[in-house]
Amino acid sequence: MEARKISGDKRLNLRFKLALDVPVTAQLLGSSAKYEFRSESISASGLLVRHVPGLQHAFNSHSILEVWMQTSPEQSIYFLAKYIRKASEDSFAMQIVDLDRKNQRLLVSYLENLTPPP
Repeated sequence: MEARKISGDKRLNLRFKLALDVPVTAQLLGSSAKYEFRSESISASGLLVRHVPGLQHAFNSHSILEVWMQTSPEQSIYFLAKYIRKASEDSFAMQIVDLDRKNQRLLVSYLENLTPPP
């Protein structure tokens, strides 16, 4: 885990530099077309996901996504996220913008139980 200071901010933004490789499903809010991704990194405020190179999705900086992050075979965390930016040819960042209490507890519990490799 790496603590990174945000310029002009007194808080620390914790980012997990782990190969999480968690399945993530996303769709535009109100759409029925679902896209499959894999997580690269995650924090309490968002995540970086990768996709198959060449995948054409309809996300842009105004997109609000419904997201399901499959943390175990029996459990997924549901939230709304905003597409933030393209990170590379096969990855992009999204920011969590809405999370109900149940899913917030699941996410916090999941993040607390992550441990960095030795």
